[in-house]
Amino acid sequence: MKKISELPIGSRVKFGSLYGEEIVWLVADKNHDGYPNNSVTLLTKQGVEYMPFDAAEPLNTDSKRVSYGNNRYLHSNIRQWLNSESAGQWHTAQHIYDAAPASTYLDVPGFLHDFSDDEKEILLTTKHTVSICSADGGKTESVSDKAFLISVTEAGLTAQYVNVSGSKIALFNDTNQYSCGYSAPCATKRGLTVGAIGSWMTADAYDYNGNNGNIFTVTASNSVNTEYAYSAFAIRPACNISANARVTDEPDKDDCYTFIYNSPPTISDEDKYLGEKSEGFEVVYTVTDTDDAEVTVVEQINGVEKRTFSAKSGFVSTNCNSDIHIF
Repeated sequence: MKKISELPIGSRVKFGSLYGEEIVWLVADKNHDGYPNNSVTLLTKQGVEYMPFDAAEPLNTDSKRVSYGNNRYLHSNIRQWLNSESAGQWHTAQHIYDAAPASTYLDVPGFLHDFSDDEKEILLTTKHTVSICSADGGKTESVSDKAFLISVTEAGLTAQYVNVSGSKIALFNDTNQYSCGYSAPCATKRGLTVGAIGSWMTADAYDYNGNNGNIFTVTASNSVNTEYAYSAFAIRPACNISANARVTDEPDKDDCYTFIYNSPPTISDEDKYLGEKSEGFEVVYTVTDTDDAEVTVVEQINGVEKRTFSAKSGFVSTNCNSDIHIF
């Protein structure tokens, strides 16, 4: 067992599930500038969904957003889906003009719905910076999320009319990491070819001449395109987890490391003579927990509880007339 922070950049890990299949992520960075302290950044290896950034907004006073959707990440449909634990119908209006996506995208569980409690426990809330257009104040703004799309800058790229937001993520020192296929569940659900390479969506708005319905995508050839917010593209989310999270020592058959949650504590003990039954005896033991969590110790004699207390890993008991059980 090792800490995830010990894995090299580019290592594969399984974390969370979507549509009945475990999600494969890449270790993308460690203690990335502006991200939570003592964190490891993960980015999905493949596109886990194929969805629009945002739906067209027929009631909006901005004609571009009426036709092409809203390019402000703060209010986007995709941001809401990525952070939803709902079993379905995950959309609620984020502003007075906000419109729900088409039913084919709305009638699915939120991205975090099938994550276990243990998985959600190590997910860190990340404050990240995204480009916005002049209609929303221009330049950049910060939002806080558990799962999120990265910016053009974080992908290590540049483009006209995108405001610099964040800094390059270490994974993209390897240009092969720009290539992004569709996962099997995504391809099946959306009628795509498994593994086919497609452009993937960023969180950044196109900031030029009132084009307030345009966002940026990244191509397999390490370039940036401008697209309408209401168009569907591969969704390749990122997240940050605690650098102390533990994973297996070796990868599995899929070349992926898997997380280990709350390993059971152990006690040191050995068979030994405890003395005559009419006399007192001493048992010395040490409580060890690999997660460094506080554990509950229950001391019993012949199944009868004698003492219960909390102890930290490394606790040594030196004066106990009992059989020892812990949980």
